[in-house]
Amino acid sequence: MLLYILILHQTTTFYLLLCKEDMLLYILILHQTTTRGR
Repeated sequence: MLLYILILHQTTTFYLLLCKEDMLLYILILHQTTTRGR
């Protein structure tokens, strides 16, 4: 049971980090396009 919780926590943390990275990348690309557009 403890192992399951640990694995779940690891996956959730990894997923959240991945999401955060994707968001940062998306914002960066968006910023690049808007700056170039202007």
